[in-house]
Amino acid sequence: MKGNWLIRGGGILILLGFFLLSRTVLGMSDLAGQTTGVYSQPILYMVPICALVVIILSFLKPHSYSRALENLWGQVAASGIGALCLTVGMLSLFFSSNYKLQFSGLFTGLVFLITGYLVLLAGYIFQWLAIEEATTTRTSYTTVTSAGRSPKTSVPPRVTRPRARHPTAINTNPIRSGAQLEMVHGILLPSSAISIRSGNFSIGRARNNDLRLLDNYVSLQHARFRFAEAKWFIQDQESTNGTYVNGQRIRATRLDKGDVNAIGRSTFVFF
Repeated sequence: MKGNWLIRGGGILILLGFFLLSRTVLGMSDLAGQTTGVYSQPILYMVPICALVVIILSFLKPHSYSRALENLWGQVAASGIGALCLTVGMLSLFFSSNYKLQFSGLFTGLVFLITGYLVLLAGYIFQWLAIEEATTTRTSYTTVTSAGRSPKTSVPPRVTRPRARHPTAINTNPIRSGAQLEMVHGILLPSSAISIRSGNFSIGRARNNDLRLLDNYVSLQHARFRFAEAKWFIQDQESTNGTYVNGQRIRATRLDKGDVNAIGRSTFVFF
């Protein structure tokens, strides 16, 4: 995600800024010729440590909404502690005694540090918006024709595992059939029941899907639930990582209540 790359870039800028400061401020000597700096202000060591913690957390892949929020708040807390330690350490350093300052290096280091924290802030905002967007699903279910693509043929998809069925009353209305997906495990989406209100229900990472999953393991057009001949089918849309039903990778198959569907890092139960 864009937010993660901004967070990593901000952390690297902070590390570079601290390195420049360490060469100009932290290793300088006072007017008496005594070396001071980082040895007298060990709290300044927290700045690069917190920056490294933020970078490491940005590489974690949370598998749920709560874990994503915990990861984000952990990054915010780490960067906040780093900024606080930098402020306290620098003020204490400057007011403790007089120093021969190298203003060029000091200015460059501060520019890198301030820019790094501003980039971090932008990354946190992008991450927060991505998390909030991923927790909502599109409720305006549309047909394929309205999305600007040609509709699928009415012929049902090829079934890879036919099953015997007892005679039941035929219900040709997909909305009245009451089909739902219950997410039992998912990336950036809380567990919830999702109604399938269209006989051509799409799932993928693109915005024009009926259910959008912001997951790098999900293709732009990943899978489609189709209602034909009073039965529900799931059809893989040539996705990169595949669509799985009850642990088996499928191209197209009929669904029964209780079937477990895995798409990317999300798991749904069909009922």
